[in-house]
Amino acid sequence: FHAFTLVRTFANGQETLLISLGVALLSPELLASVSQRHFLVRSCAAFFLGGLSVAVRCTSVVAFVPMGILLALRQPSSANGLGFLFMPCALFGGAGIATAMVVDRIVFGFWTIPFLGNLHFNVILDHASLYGSHPWHWYLTAGLPTIAGLLLPFALYDLWNLRHGRASYGRRNLWIIVLTFLLVMSRNAHKEFRYILPVLPLLCVLTASHVKAFLVRQGRLSRLGVGVWLIANLIATLYLGLFHQSGP
Repeated sequence: FHAFTLVRTFANGQETLLISLGVALLSPELLASVSQRHFLVRSCAAFFLGGLSVAVRCTSVVAFVPMGILLALRQPSSANGLGFLFMPCALFGGAGIATAMVVDRIVFGFWTIPFLGNLHFNVILDHASLYGSHPWHWYLTAGLPTIAGLLLPFALYDLWNLRHGRASYGRRNLWIIVLTFLLVMSRNAHKEFRYILPVLPLLCVLTASHVKAFLVRQGRLSRLGVGVWLIANLIATLYLGLFHQSGP
């Protein structure tokens, strides 16, 4: 799916990259519930990248807001939690947007905030539906299975564990980000697979251990399993890259 959609528009690829970097920077606290060195510095960097991502595609805020709230809830008091939402979340997120505004000023020659126009046209006025619309559940019933591909059974298994309270702290947080992103994006009538591309790297993290357990037999990597996995992905990549919407 990466091969098919990353070049569909570079904006979606950029959004995916910056959200993934944000999760990576915050991963000790977000995924392992362990505070490590330079947490504040990493948080500032993550939400600065979040601001840049929002400036590219405003939908990025749907991923970074849950990150900020989850980390704020880990603070020792409610006052500290509210303070964390202001600094670094809002402050450095705003700094990222301001940096993007300066770049736009240099390139366009006048002050402009492109993502506000995107938000106004596509979300507030809902003019994106002129390009087609889908039912509210389309991302859950069609979008997620399509981008997950062979990872779908493992993702559903992990979600089942979450439903029955067998998921770790980090997996729960990743699912909160994924499901929040999918549900909020579902409110827009116009839907495309590429709009939920940022979910794919998070699914890879959620399913990696299950895929490894499936492919490893008796302490060794199954050559047959790996071969089938690679061939299936290769066939899909060739079909999507050479035949299905090969123009984009």
